[in-house]
Amino acid sequence: MLTPTEKPSAKHIQQLRHHLGMTQQEFADLLHSKWRTVQDWESGKSNMHLGLWELALIKAERVKSLPEVWA
Repeated sequence: MLTPTEKPSAKHIQQLRHHLGMTQQEFADLLHSKWRTVQDWESGKSNMHLGLWELALIKAERVKSLPEVWA
């Protein structure tokens, strides 16, 4: 289980985005980020800041109910 206090892996970020049914651009827009930044997170080229991951989970829950593993 991944909690909001654990840094997400590239796979976790991509899984969350796919769960929401979003493109990388839509996910970037949700987080006020750039498409290239999301691409870098998902490729493992850069790490998502823990605070932004927490924000992503909060905003994701507003878009679509998250499974218990994400909550």
